[in-house]
Amino acid sequence: MPGLRSSNRGTPRKRYTIDAFEGIEELASESGSSDEEIPDALDQDADDFEAGAEPSESDDDDAMSGIERELDNVSDKASNAGERDLDDSMSIASDPDTPAKKPGRKAKRLAIPEDQRLFTRGTPDNIHNRLTKKERRKYFFGTGEHDTDILMKARARWGAEICFPSRKANKSGAGGFSYSIAYEKAIAESQANWEWYKDDGGKKWFSQRQQISTMTEQDAQDYMPVDAPSERSFVMGAVNQQKLHTLKPREYLPLHEPFRKDPEPGQKWKEVRPAEYKSGFILNLGARVHCLDWAPHQPGSKQCLALTVLPTRPSDETPEAPAFAPHPQHLSSVQIWELSASATGHIDSIIPPKLSLVLSAEMGDIKVLKWCPVPTAGTTSLGLLAFLSYDGSIRVVDVTRSVGDSTSYRMIDAFAFESKPPDTVCTCMAWVDSHRLIAGCANGCVAVWDLAECMTKDNSNPRPSSYASVTTSYILAIATAWPSLPNMLMTTSAAGHTLLTDISRQFQDTSATAVAARVRVGHNTLAWLEHCKSALVVEDNLTLKAYPLRRWFSTIGLGKMRSSPTCIASSPCHPFVLLGSAGGEVFGNNPLRRIVDGGKIAMWQQDWFRHEWRRPSEQERKAAEQFGEKLQAADAIASDQQQAEDQAAVNKARFGNSGLARISEGFKAERISLDGKSSQNSKNGVLFKTIYEEKTAITALAWNPNLHVAGWAAAGMADGLLRIEDIAA
Repeated sequence: MPGLRSSNRGTPRKRYTIDAFEGIEELASESGSSDEEIPDALDQDADDFEAGAEPSESDDDDAMSGIERELDNVSDKASNAGERDLDDSMSIASDPDTPAKKPGRKAKRLAIPEDQRLFTRGTPDNIHNRLTKKERRKYFFGTGEHDTDILMKARARWGAEICFPSRKANKSGAGGFSYSIAYEKAIAESQANWEWYKDDGGKKWFSQRQQISTMTEQDAQDYMPVDAPSERSFVMGAVNQQKLHTLKPREYLPLHEPFRKDPEPGQKWKEVRPAEYKSGFILNLGARVHCLDWAPHQPGSKQCLALTVLPTRPSDETPEAPAFAPHPQHLSSVQIWELSASATGHIDSIIPPKLSLVLSAEMGDIKVLKWCPVPTAGTTSLGLLAFLSYDGSIRVVDVTRSVGDSTSYRMIDAFAFESKPPDTVCTCMAWVDSHRLIAGCANGCVAVWDLAECMTKDNSNPRPSSYASVTTSYILAIATAWPSLPNMLMTTSAAGHTLLTDISRQFQDTSATAVAARVRVGHNTLAWLEHCKSALVVEDNLTLKAYPLRRWFSTIGLGKMRSSPTCIASSPCHPFVLLGSAGGEVFGNNPLRRIVDGGKIAMWQQDWFRHEWRRPSEQERKAAEQFGEKLQAADAIASDQQQAEDQAAVNKARFGNSGLARISEGFKAERISLDGKSSQNSKNGVLFKTIYEEKTAITALAWNPNLHVAGWAAAGMADGLLRIEDIAA
């Protein structure tokens, strides 16, 4: 019988009992006599017992008997192991030698096919150290034939590059720029994606509804406010050889100029550097750079960068709850700057940047600005530009190219699309496809508008096609997984949750939203990385993490920042990301290897540049008050090779007005660890954050999405400086 124990034991099984009468001689004889009678009775009972007939043992049972003996010996050793720990007050008694039967073989559990295994959340838990890399990719990115192939091809192309992209691919095909398969599919389907605009009357609808007029440069200055004073002074150049530079509003400086070596007195020579050395410019926009976005689908040499600034407003014009209430409709504008590319794809430093177009309107300061990323062909316009302003409304304008070399100033009297949700304000926005855009609101709701549907209705404030709550608090950032999964919506809120929502289903369905681990402080840095099929977020512990779509509740650590994050930028042409911080640092990172291969891959990051700003000292303030209106005249005097002390006095007066900034660069890549003890902003294992000057922060970042110039990057700073550089190696 399978329940009986084998009778082939060499020794009886031992059991532990405590004999309270052990050691008493008077009871020894009585217990001995009684003990001698028990085996006889047991033997007699055993002889009288007759069991039913059993089938003969098979060869399989004989083959298993040896294994059973080994198991019994192991159990004997395990049972004897505790005897050494017993004290003298315990005795050991043996089981009676009763006959036992051999157990039969247990039925084997049938293996469940891999494709039929069920897990509570779609993927098994605790797989960080229990799976191979191949199995890990399957659970994180999908079981389809092309899911892992896409990642492996991206890994083979960019896996060897550490922090910044290379311009061209080598002989083996590694490096360079390339669109994802989903983006190339969107290019092939561009005709169908823009059918609503070209064939169904969308272009005509925009031209009829939006009312745009021209204006003079003098009138446009009221819509292009700058801080007072608007002049910016900064030092920049090689280490220990930095030079002082001063820029007025909308002036520029080539990046290679501060690094040019001057000849010694009496020497006549000029340093010759290649045209590609430090290709780019620094511009002074006069106020805090708030938004940046490159115009997509520009295959030629002319590249356009749309930007907005956020000037300092009087405090009495700010509402009591500025994050939840609409602001006054100040005069504001969108500036579109044009830069030229050389034949090799570098920024042409010979052709200066030009302010090509200014779109002005009375709509309040602009908070978010986004070009429609869906590829298009055969159109004369720059594209559809959507933006949010601090009055709480979302607007879309069809931007046409400017004609001629001079700046075109336009006044928008009416927008083709303008909407505002009731009893709340829009806080962030993103494009879903060519005709749908989505916005997050201060009350935790998201609203989806369909432009193709809105153009069929004559409504001054179009209602969203979908409007529902996804969180209980203020939505800080929003992004979509376009182009591969445009219906997957990612949001971060002040409640600390990072949510993934399928907007193709009903919002109220709980299965349509996945929730990641909660953080203590909400974060507004959120970006979708198409080449890695992951969302990137910088959490409150200053760690850059990736959220894979198939395993949203799990994160992958990618990098570590030194100060609070302020902005993040990703590109459709490569997997490299840029991050800006409140401490003025901008660093690059390649998250591909760590996302694809797991947490044991080394992490590297490299600073692009660092920006520091300091406020004027008391001596500089007094010098500025003494010069007053004579400062411009002093500039003219200083340019005539005045004495050194006069030049120092002029500089001191200039610093007294606007402060002084320093831009450092030339940093090498460093290997980082996510361990808090090794972090630069920790002491004795405790993480701390430094409070920096407000104008030190990096406020906006953007990669150029056009393939032939995908190495161009733009970084805006809080003091009004804008750096545009080709950082591809």
